Amino acid sequence: FNDEEIRAAFEFIDLDNNDYVGAAEIRHVLICMGELVTDEEVDMMITMVDSDGDGQVGYGEFYMMV
Repeated sequence: FNDEEIRAAFEFIDLDNNDYVGAAEIRHVLICMGELVTDEEVDMMITMVDSDGDGQVGYGEFYMMV
């Protein structure tokens, strides 16, 4: 993926446009894609990429994940 595609994907998931992706946004996108996920699974996804420990995924963390 190029930088523009990664930014577009992040902005698509960042529903409230606050430059962070939280659990509710991740859950919403996954459910819209037909994926049934538990709160615990979403929390685990965030923990895996949340390098600063703030409980949400910033663009830099998202970029590094992709």
